[in-house]
Amino acid sequence: MGELEDTIARAVISAYNALPAKSKPKPRPDATEWVPLSGVVLETGEGEVVCAALGDKLSLRQCTSLLLTPAALLITPRHAYASTVVLPASEYSATAVQRAFSATGRMGPLVGRRWRGGYAFCPFAVRTTGVVFACSKREAERATPGKAIGSNVTAVWVRGVGGETLIGGVLQGRKQWAGVAGASRVCKARVWKAVSVVAGVLGERALVGAVGKETYEGVKSGEWMVERRRAKEETREVLGGWERNGGGEFGMME
Repeated sequence: MGELEDTIARAVISAYNALPAKSKPKPRPDATEWVPLSGVVLETGEGEVVCAALGDKLSLRQCTSLLLTPAALLITPRHAYASTVVLPASEYSATAVQRAFSATGRMGPLVGRRWRGGYAFCPFAVRTTGVVFACSKREAERATPGKAIGSNVTAVWVRGVGGETLIGGVLQGRKQWAGVAGASRVCKARVWKAVSVVAGVLGERALVGAVGKETYEGVKSGEWMVERRRAKEETREVLGGWERNGGGEFGMME
């Protein structure tokens, strides 16, 4: 534990604390709700640490970057890799981290591996912090032993854009069957739509063609994504036993 990791943790917790009450676990008399917390933190040129987003597949992200497939059509992944992952000291297991993420663990065969298009195996450092998140499972269990309950409230916040609250994965106030109307702004469909809009403004024919597929799976399997797919496939082979989520056969949002 050190100053940097504590600063990172405080930046994420500070961003969470600034969210409205509707985006946080609800007080209840019979139990204490808890939520997992993760965030993306950037270090500015002046050395300032700022939280850019609250939101894994972390092992895979060491090879494909933090970018979703559509975003990789606009932004090179070369500088979009995590350099450090900060974990609560109370949840840290050196053995588990070494096996899961490090170059001396199961990711070892990928050391030095690079693919075209800016993709490479970029292992991150794992550090710990003693900074406590008040809505963590550990704190909930401490408050009401044996009565800690995972909250169904999810908060999403992006610096410069704002936040949103989801209940059971659907935007607060929308029905469970609302479809795209109830989707988060950071879901795959909305990111794809945003990239499509930018591509149209740029007027680059090849880019418009790459993003303008009938389905999301079509974008992922396009010729612009060959190196990304290669990076994914090689990483999955190394990881072994990878269960693919699938579900890419949806069209673009209107």
